[in-house]
Amino acid sequence: MGNLSQNKKISSLDRKVTIKTITQSQSSSGAVLNTFADLATVWANVDSQAKNEKFSMERETVFNKKYFTIRYRTDFDEKAILVYQNKEYDIKSINEIDGTRKRFLILEAERRE
Repeated sequence: MGNLSQNKKISSLDRKVTIKTITQSQSSSGAVLNTFADLATVWANVDSQAKNEKFSMERETVFNKKYFTIRYRTDFDEKAILVYQNKEYDIKSINEIDGTRKRFLILEAERRE
């Protein structure tokens, strides 16, 4: 899970990802619309995992799980999404990497296929 240790260089954050958060707006008819807006584009280390299969209601769904290591920040939560290589990933967890003293976060994220 994530291969960025305390002693690893920042240069291993070599992939760009965009963090998007939910924003609310109002349509012309007055309905409230939830949309995603760009919060930040950041550098990340991406660790790919094997695809996981889940079955629900007699339908197979394949999830592609990845771990994204980014610089530490506090302006988003698990309601946000990540965009990597034009694909959207739901953030499942956000954790500080042990021993990095608020230098790095590891984001567990997955995408339905």
